[in-house]
Amino acid sequence: MTSLQLQPYTDQELPQYLSGIIKRFTQALVNTGVDKSQASNIAEEKVIGQCFPGRKNHAHQLVFHLCHRQANIGWLWLSIQGKHEIRIADIFIEESERRKGFAKEAMIAVEKLAQEKDMTTISLNVFEDNVHAKLLYINLGYKVMHAADGKCEMQKTM
Repeated sequence: MTSLQLQPYTDQELPQYLSGIIKRFTQALVNTGVDKSQASNIAEEKVIGQCFPGRKNHAHQLVFHLCHRQANIGWLWLSIQGKHEIRIADIFIEESERRKGFAKEAMIAVEKLAQEKDMTTISLNVFEDNVHAKLLYINLGYKVMHAADGKCEMQKTM
């Protein structure tokens, strides 16, 4: 039995999450060589403009707290891509909780959710410098589909 629970974000909690994800996405883009102001604009457009217009929850965007023993240890953002694909848009485990198996538990929870929704594919992007995450995904059966500009597109067929 898993010790990790997924609890949906509320509309009231979502703006704080979105601000954080935009900051982290901006920094990740800067780390790949994108100009900071351009990176900020790209992050804002992709996160707010394309995924969360009005900064509200949407049926095709699922954001969860990752909780262990009733403590929030991270978050997970899933994006429904049509009828058969679920995309892991963001997964984060607090620094103090890393290397304890929680990311693996979260990925297994995503697989269960995908099966419940009759999804056949799970996809994600990982930055090439995130070696631990990339190895986890490979060990869980994800395949590299494309790699460019410091990012790696991975996919798993259920």
